[in-house]
Amino acid sequence: EQFGGPNSDLGRVFLIHGPPDGARKIDCQDVYWPILIWYYERLEALKLSKVPLVFYQRSGVGEFKL
Repeated sequence: EQFGGPNSDLGRVFLIHGPPDGARKIDCQDVYWPILIWYYERLEALKLSKVPLVFYQRSGVGEFKL
């Protein structure tokens, strides 16, 4: 519910991979898209390490997209 449910990009990533190891929100006034970066030290399902996932919110409204 906090991330928009299982049909949102944030919700799906959270359900599949769990909470991120770190997160940072960047409000970019030049581009007008808030950016949310989730960091994962390891994603076992993808066999990857040190993975940043970048989500954006178009024009500052609506849900975040991967």
